Amino acid sequence: DYKLNTKIEELTEISLMFNKKASQERGILAIITKELAINNIVINELLTATPELIFYIQDKYVLKTLEILKRLQKY
Repeated sequence: DYKLNTKIEELTEISLMFNKKASQERGILAIITKELAINNIVINELLTATPELIFYIQDKYVLKTLEILKRLQKY
């Protein structure tokens, strides 16, 4: 039997798609998660399946997260 211990409401899914070149680079996941952590963004769940990276975060962090990801996209 499966028992639900915690239910988190108001989650948003953010999906990132990487090109083939980026999928071969080392440290991309570390750079993204480090930047989110520095900015006090709580990642509730993280799923990876190359070339996609999916974050589940609380709604209250969405705008800040998108700003950070947009800034990182420039690099």
